[in-house]
Amino acid sequence: MTPRDLLIAGPILAVCGMAALAGCAVPDETVPTGVSTPALAATPASPAAQVTPADAPSCASALPDLSRVSTSVQTQIGDRQAALAAARARADAPAALADAYGALGMVFMVAKFPDAAESCLLEASALAPDQVRWPYYLGHLHRDGGALEEAATFFAHASRLRPDDVAALVWLGDIRLGQGRPEEAEPLFARALALRDESLPARFGLGRVALLKEDYGRAVALLEEILARDPGAGAVHYPLGMAYRGLGDEARAQAHLQRRENAALSPADPLMAELDALLDSPRAHETRGVAALDREDWRTAAAHFRQGLALDPDDPALRHRLGTALYLMGDPAGALAEFERVARTSPNYPAAHYSIGLLLQDAGRHTEAVERFSTTLRYRPTDTEARLRVAISLRRSGDPEAALAHYQSVLRMSPDIIDARFGAAIALVQLQRYREARDRLVAASDALKVRLGDESVEEFLGI
Repeated sequence: MTPRDLLIAGPILAVCGMAALAGCAVPDETVPTGVSTPALAATPASPAAQVTPADAPSCASALPDLSRVSTSVQTQIGDRQAALAAARARADAPAALADAYGALGMVFMVAKFPDAAESCLLEASALAPDQVRWPYYLGHLHRDGGALEEAATFFAHASRLRPDDVAALVWLGDIRLGQGRPEEAEPLFARALALRDESLPARFGLGRVALLKEDYGRAVALLEEILARDPGAGAVHYPLGMAYRGLGDEARAQAHLQRRENAALSPADPLMAELDALLDSPRAHETRGVAALDREDWRTAAAHFRQGLALDPDDPALRHRLGTALYLMGDPAGALAEFERVARTSPNYPAAHYSIGLLLQDAGRHTEAVERFSTTLRYRPTDTEARLRVAISLRRSGDPEAALAHYQSVLRMSPDIIDARFGAAIALVQLQRYREARDRLVAASDALKVRLGDESVEEFLGI
């Protein structure tokens, strides 16, 4: 993993809450043969009744404490509350009143007030039962909160209202797959593919279904096609590696498992994009900036992070992300300045020390890098990446004995980290313990085939 990879990975990792083999949902693909596409199972006309207690507070009474949000967000919420009060006073038509309830629910949702958001969105849905956006937002609200069955109910209802909505089908399929119900997920993904042949998320869902059903050949075919269309679809590597392992091809399995990423491949989602664009707040700008980083649009990302910092100059996460964007734009000095400012103002923010360490290591300043990585480990003692970096700088600065101790610590926590195996072997060579070095690498023969190709162990070690 390169410093660039780690600078991105550290601050923006997003771990899926679904089962490991299920993976994450997929950017926007052809219906494989043999897969039927039945209609969605019937859902109640009013799913809200199934997931909300009868005595749930109304939108007007479920008002949260706004003291923890920025002034700009408080103003936006206040404006929408006033608009709702005016619509109720005028006794607006149900559709217009639904829009007022929904607009307030949307801003509550993006401001992270889920209970208030739910109350308003439920009232909007009750007033406008044919409007798809309200149950759709309720589906995301419950999914984000971990209430998967309730989320599935709302996504299914949204799909009944708009049968050609690919995003709703993919999210519903993803939930069913995460619940270990591939037989229910498969027709949903297949239907999404029938609607949009280019949908990588639907193909990814079918690939994970095939993996869970132990149909490894089909899983490999589906997942390899995704990488052929989008080589940057990092979420594919883990399930693809597991599929190759199921086929007994350990070399290919390792090649993909080493490239696994905690990435989410999500469908094109216009309604959620509309939601994400609502707030002018530090967190909203951070979300937009992270999305730009995912698209490798570094300049747009930096602009969003700067907008967020204009609202909250002392936010360490935003400033660290700005440093990341600057590094990726080819400005390591600017990045270092931002990371150093975070380390000064928020010394207990370990990601800043780690990123400074990466830049120092990249510049060959290994003694200083060890100090920064060690600071990271004081706050995150089980951080294998930071410990691996300590070992690398110790070895490169001429202390292989200390480096070997750190490599061994990494391998005790994560035996499959190939860089730690190789680094430990090189440290053993520096210590002239050649037989141990060779034995250590030969024991990792499958990884060696991927890493060394035709080069022998002795050639790699220089012995």
